Amino acid sequence: MHSNWHNLLELSVQLLKVSAFFTVVVLPATLICLRECRMLSVTSRLALGISCGFALFVIGAWYVGLKSLDDWGVFWLLQCIAVAWRVWRTRRRHLATMPGDDTYAVSPDAARWQWLVAVPLLAGGLLQLYALHFSELPLGVDSAFHCVVGQRVLDAGRVVNDLWPLDDLQLNYPIGSHLWLAVAAQWTGLEVHQVFRHSITLALWGGGLVVAACAEKLFGSAIHAAAASFAFVFCSFQASLFPYTWGGLPSLMAVWLGLAGVYAVFSVPGQIGLLTSSLLFGGMVLTHHHTMVAMLSGIGVAAAIGFWLVPKERRTYGRVLVALAVGMAVAGVYLVPLASRLGEIHATGIIGYREQFRWPWGHLWDWGPALLVTAAVGVTLRKRSESGAMRFLLIVLAGFWLCAFAALDYGARVVTAVSSGVPSTPFTPSRFLFDVQWILAIFASGGLVRVLRWRPGQELPVPSSARSSTEVVRVAGERSGLAVFVKGLIVTLALTGTIIWAVRDVQPRWKPVPSDALLPIGRWVRESLTINAFVMLNGFQDVWLTYACRRESPSLFVPISEPATTPRRTLRDSLVQRPFDRTWAQWSERLAKPIYLLSHAQDRPMGLRPIHVSGHVAVFDLNSRDADQ
Repeated sequence: MHSNWHNLLELSVQLLKVSAFFTVVVLPATLICLRECRMLSVTSRLALGISCGFALFVIGAWYVGLKSLDDWGVFWLLQCIAVAWRVWRTRRRHLATMPGDDTYAVSPDAARWQWLVAVPLLAGGLLQLYALHFSELPLGVDSAFHCVVGQRVLDAGRVVNDLWPLDDLQLNYPIGSHLWLAVAAQWTGLEVHQVFRHSITLALWGGGLVVAACAEKLFGSAIHAAAASFAFVFCSFQASLFPYTWGGLPSLMAVWLGLAGVYAVFSVPGQIGLLTSSLLFGGMVLTHHHTMVAMLSGIGVAAAIGFWLVPKERRTYGRVLVALAVGMAVAGVYLVPLASRLGEIHATGIIGYREQFRWPWGHLWDWGPALLVTAAVGVTLRKRSESGAMRFLLIVLAGFWLCAFAALDYGARVVTAVSSGVPSTPFTPSRFLFDVQWILAIFASGGLVRVLRWRPGQELPVPSSARSSTEVVRVAGERSGLAVFVKGLIVTLALTGTIIWAVRDVQPRWKPVPSDALLPIGRWVRESLTINAFVMLNGFQDVWLTYACRRESPSLFVPISEPATTPRRTLRDSLVQRPFDRTWAQWSERLAKPIYLLSHAQDRPMGLRPIHVSGHVAVFDLNSRDADQ
């Protein structure tokens, strides 16, 4: 029990460090949004400011890091100077008081309900903190790869496109999230894997705020924003809580930024809105490639359809298309080199990848009945006139992603099975379902409010911000005490059941990571063995070995987007599968590195004595003469 409390305390301190640095990173953009966007609620301004601040970090760190990440502090100071200059220039002018914008101002009465948005997000953060205490290393094989890339960036102190000397891989993966891991680790003094774990919580909070802001835009009240926050955490749990179990930090961050870009282009008028959404789309592109493809294609198609079918909103949808184009230009530092390597796509696993087959109702069951029912109700609700363009785009975008999933999972599986005899599902179709759940959470907020108010035969009222709280009081006063009690009981049971469903589905994956045993021996390897050492495990290879030791190993997991079939990786596979085809001296000569074996401390492979023992793991030198005798 004492150990558990100590772990939770240590995790809390780490979270505070990462959160404090994150706050510093996003502070300039957040301050300017709080000041300039008075037409928006506090929740919306925070969501927009935090998202813009992080997008600016990703973009700035990438461009600054082309030379050295040590100069990132100068970039941050320039942001602060720009904010101070803007405040000085506009100290008497705000967007909220511009002609024609007074109708969008948020009243103090409505602002009193904004704090409700934070409650589900804090609950999700506590659940995530509970999940972290089981192990020191994150769950998921993707996490190991992302931590290796983040460590490589940290060691190099600049933007990199390879992993040498940890691996000979040339990266196709955008490193926006890895730049965050490296810079945050450098400034907080934490390990990369520690920053990675807590960054998932930060991404959950940032994404939840954006979902809440979108719901408030669609349905017009702070209650809907709070409902969206709850729906994102506990109804769309596969998009909020579940990514930790497979290491989906880049996906979380990218969808968060992309959805914030959609919100900005519809909610912030003029050139400021266009610039803001462009930066957010650019940050999204630099963070995750699959999300980039899904967002750029989906939003582009949805905006083009809206431009064609809704003449009165052509200007609005034209802004969306311009923002996408400018965002791609901002991310040109990544897109241009990537485009030059498109001919090498067959060297990756993108085309031949195969996901486990599941029937459509299996995926729907994974989403849970709460999300499906509330989202379906929310889509049918009467829309606000000023949010119609955004509502149309979100619905078309969700439909586009569902069609993409069906085509790439079921359609491509049949076509490739018939044509080549080997079924495949290119481009990881399940990630489109991950993206869809963010949009479903937005519409689920309307469904939650409608269902839990339980007013049969009446349309859901959309009161003005000034009347929102008094409307709630008036409705409560019109009901008898028994009716209010029954209604409260039903609401409590419904919300409790939704939370239990979410935790039940995710909690079994919150478990200890056996790879934690590699961390102590890994520290000794980093301190005692040369940087060009090659390490391997005796028997099963652990995906965390490369990160734990910061040395090349045969166990690094590589995503399907990377060109994993290289002569050196083939050589390493041969070493693991047929180690006695050559002498250890010959293997070492071919690898051009000394080889060390990690095994159980009680083992004596080839009769060797360990050169170091840490806990249950020992290190053996395979470069000695005794190893080949």
